[in-house]
Amino acid sequence: TSLACSVYDGMYRKEEDLNADQKTLALRKLPSILEFFSYCFCFTSILSGPAFNISDYNKFIDGSDKDKDKPEPSGVLPSLIKFLTAFFFISVTFVLPSSYEPFFDVEWRNSHSFLYVSGYLYLLSFLTRCNYYFAWVL
Repeated sequence: TSLACSVYDGMYRKEEDLNADQKTLALRKLPSILEFFSYCFCFTSILSGPAFNISDYNKFIDGSDKDKDKPEPSGVLPSLIKFLTAFFFISVTFVLPSSYEPFFDVEWRNSHSFLYVSGYLYLLSFLTRCNYYFAWVL
């Protein structure tokens, strides 16, 4: 509905009838099919939100919303941190054995305290989750 309002404000209403927000959000021409579908199927529109207007989306796409005086931030450090985190999780997966076999052995469970068995199960579940953490971090 925000797209319809923006088109209506930009193409069918007089400039003097619009308030300041409507003037900035108004569309003076219809978006192309590609622009329309890219706006409709943008990740933040479909899954995560929040909702935003197509004029804000177009400014983001063409880069006119950026502050020209500020330099672009470097992506080297965040990429390195993600790589090292993923490397840690995959290393844990391959280095530490994760075997649930002793846990299913009744004699082994009865020969150890409840706290020890619970800690062992917690460690095994962490080692199993490391596979997923590796994929999610990448």
